[in-house]
Formats: sequence, C-alpha cells, structure tokens
Amino acid sequence: MTSRRYITHRSTEGDGPDDILSVRPDWHAHARCRGITDWFDHHPDGTQRKIHAEQIALCSVCPVRLECANDVLDQTRPRAGVWAGVIIPRNGSHARAMRILEELTGRVRVNPLANRHGTWPALKAHRAAGEVPCAECYDVQVRRAVQHAEYRARKKGVA
Repeated sequence: MTSRRYITHRSTEGDGPDDILSVRPDWHAHARCRGITDWFDHHPDGTQRKIHAEQIALCSVCPVRLECANDVLDQTRPRAGVWAGVIIPRNGSHARAMRILEELTGRVRVNPLANRHGTWPALKAHRAAGEVPCAECYDVQVRRAVQHAEYRARKKGVA
C-alpha cells in the first residue's frame, strides 16, 4: 500500500471554503499529468477523442505509469478518464480496461465484495475459480433468475 500525503488547497475565489483537503498518492508528484486539470473534464464538443490520444501519449512516457495502474486497480469504482494510458469509460463498463491494467501490472484485481458471500461479485468469484457456489451465493443466483423472469413477464405484459 502506498503512503498518502495530504495537500491543502486554498480557495482563491472566496466563494468556497478556505481549505479543501484532498488526498493524493505520493507518486502523483512525479506524474506527467500533474497540474493539467482541463483534461479530466468531459468534452462533449467532439474533442474528447483528440484529448484521449494526447493523454495516452503522455502516459506512455510517464515514469509512474505502473503506480497509477496499481492505484486504479485498488479502487472499487475508478473515475472515468485515462489512467496509466488506458481509457476508463464513463458508462461504468470498465471490465476491458481493468483486464488491460491487470496485464500491465501483472496482478489480478480483486473486487472487495468478492469475499462477502451472498453477493453477486462473490458468486462470480466462485465461477471464476471453477468452484460450486456456496449456499449464500447460490441464493443470489436464484434471486437474480427470479428477478429476471419477473422482469421479462412484466415486459411481455406491457408490450
């Protein structure tokens, strides 16, 4: 686990609080993207693709790319954008990006909920390991199947 340092930012506009405390990892001080703030905003005017290309090019020569990738893998829900040269989509479907980051770092991302039996991630962990699901995780599978059947019945009744 990387140690974290605290950076205090002062508000210059006067419309916000005096001190906003934000947490940044130690490696962030050496990142090539440090100080570039407009890159991390969403640009709906069609320049997003060009900005992503610039970000990926900058990440390819960044000295802390591996630390960045490890940091993203440690997050439960990574923020959308370009991290370690990989695009994390805004729509939340980031499984492909996580696989690329896993290959880059050589480690496997473990969902924090995978250890809590009776959750969908735990059921997926059983399946990935080739195991028969435990009773709690099997119940999740049954509940999901029932919910899906009810959804299909409602949708069929509406149409």
